[in-house]
Amino acid sequence: MDNNDTLTSLTDTDRKSGLRRFGIFQIILGGFCALLILLMILGVIYSSYAETTSAMPMGLKTVLPGILFYSLLAAWFICLGIGSIKVRRWARILSLAGSWIWLFTGTAGFVWVLLVTPDIYSTMSETGQIPPEMTDILKYFTFGFSLVIYIVLPGILILFYGREDVKNTCEKIDPAIRWTDKCPLPVLALSLTLGFGGISIAGLFFYGSAVPFFGTIICGTAGSILLAITILFLAYLSWGSYRLKMNAWRGTFVFTIIGSISIVITFLRIKLFEFYEKMNFPENQIEMMQQFNFMKNQDFALYMGFISLAYLLFILYTHKYFAALSGIDLEKPDEPK
Repeated sequence: MDNNDTLTSLTDTDRKSGLRRFGIFQIILGGFCALLILLMILGVIYSSYAETTSAMPMGLKTVLPGILFYSLLAAWFICLGIGSIKVRRWARILSLAGSWIWLFTGTAGFVWVLLVTPDIYSTMSETGQIPPEMTDILKYFTFGFSLVIYIVLPGILILFYGREDVKNTCEKIDPAIRWTDKCPLPVLALSLTLGFGGISIAGLFFYGSAVPFFGTIICGTAGSILLAITILFLAYLSWGSYRLKMNAWRGTFVFTIIGSISIVITFLRIKLFEFYEKMNFPENQIEMMQQFNFMKNQDFALYMGFISLAYLLFILYTHKYFAALSGIDLEKPDEPK
């Protein structure tokens, strides 16, 4: 009996050390996001003084959504890092859910890098912006760096925070039931994606409120109204999903189908650069992007369609949790065991 207690104690101690190390790692990730914010601000300052015609001017309006986005990421990683150091069970669950979201979006981002990077570096080589012999080196460096950022890092976090002994350590040291325990992990991830989605599309307010809508681009006042309605609806879906409301699941499924069809139809009919124009991008910025010709409209629509299909499959996977647990009062105290 004493030997078992000793082994359990050693195992818990070992996982506590791991939680602290990974907590520090997440704080470093938060610091990296903060560094990106600083670089964006410095880029705006430099751009305002740059006089070379080859430089792409970058105004504060252009980078403000990115600054807000990375500010949220920095706060997210730092808060979870502190929670992990303190061995809090909510930090483990949110780290795991967030890492799965990171892996899903990162995989989509990595595919995008694989599709557009070769054309970008080939164009830069042809226009004399980089030496031809550097093309392959830069291309494979970009592939490797993107692989680490988009797939390897979230994979490492998933492998650690998904361990059973890590879960047991958190539950032993932090035995109180937290709000993150009252929702199945896949559903919590779904709720977070809906919430993050609402925050992300709010960035379109800075870009003329341009919204793809079934083959056209709605912008201005009408676009702002449509954006506001969409954000509020996503907020409801996020809350309702966490509460295991079946209507929220149905709404998420239908909204994803309609939204996906709208985006695919729009970019089959409208060129990407027309969308950028509606977003009030500077003409010289659009011209520079046109030089690289990132992706044809049909390819972009197909790319978005595959991402939407993958997300729909994930939504379908979560249905079993709603069907089994919908209607349970999450605020009701657990029955004593």
